[in-house]
Amino acid sequence: MFTVVAAVARMERDLIAEHTQAAMEAKRRRGEKIGGREPTTFPSRPHGPCRRSRRET
Repeated sequence: MFTVVAAVARMERDLIAEHTQAAMEAKRRRGEKIGGREPTTFPSRPHGPCRRSRRET
């Protein structure tokens, strides 16, 4: 029983991966950007927002 459920789960995972790869390839062909949003930069901080340093306690 567990083997059947595992096989179905693997098949579903493979289908999701296949659809994702096809969608990414279609976006590449259309020249669309793939990925997250652009990093925010400020004129006063040309290297991006300030990152807080970790405080050692």
